[in-house]
Amino acid sequence: MNLSKILNAGKKVDRFLDRAVPAAIGIYALFLLFGYCKNRYLFSEDMTEYYKRGGVTVLFSDSCSEEKKIADMAKLQPALDKLSSLGKLDSCDYKIYLCNSNNEYQKKRDLRTADEIEPDFLIEYVTEKRDTSRAYPEMDNVDKRDYFVAVITYSYIREKLGFWKWKKTITYEPWKIKGYSAYTAGYSVANPEISKKLFLERKISDGNITVLQGLWKNIYGMFRYRLRTDYLLRYKGIPEDEYWETEYDTDKLDDEIREALQSGEYRAFEQ
Repeated sequence: MNLSKILNAGKKVDRFLDRAVPAAIGIYALFLLFGYCKNRYLFSEDMTEYYKRGGVTVLFSDSCSEEKKIADMAKLQPALDKLSSLGKLDSCDYKIYLCNSNNEYQKKRDLRTADEIEPDFLIEYVTEKRDTSRAYPEMDNVDKRDYFVAVITYSYIREKLGFWKWKKTITYEPWKIKGYSAYTAGYSVANPEISKKLFLERKISDGNITVLQGLWKNIYGMFRYRLRTDYLLRYKGIPEDEYWETEYDTDKLDDEIREALQSGEYRAFEQ
């Protein structure tokens, strides 16, 4: 009797799998088709290629005026100049979609996932920079050029590392990618002096930080990532390939950086 129940249960499982597996495959196929159609119609139909330099392609919304295109390119061009001078521009494979309005930008951004935006796409409604340092002394003003350099550098890293190395690094050592991006752009949103003091005191925050703690944790984290990369590549002169291949003990690395800062041998972000 028990054997009969077991056999019947096995048959039910088989029947369930016979239906579930094709259904799952069908759903996945529809998901891929939806993604393809979304990219095809959401981005290609109302966006036109306007400019290409190295591995970077700039597309504008068809509703943008020529005057706006010229003005926005004037903000983007310095970033491309800097990447070109660093020898990184040709090693990118990157599309920049520039929208005509903030509403259009938000609509397109909401319909994409974070992985699709970074590093494959930058959908940006170009606005003037905001001086956040006036409201929050813990934050520095970020120039538009540096912002573009940072996000485009993600594409340079992805092309350099290749798909699998990129996935491994972004999963297990994201500080390398984020730190390298900020290092290349040469900026930190966090005020360097305030952040350096916290770093030397082995703190993440204190009672003087007025930025929301959740936001500050990310901002301060980017400062630490840039600090590690600056220390290794600029101060110690580690070759770039060695930087990507070495598995660092970040606690020991941070302690080493603290000692170098306290002794005066290392000056953070010194040009």
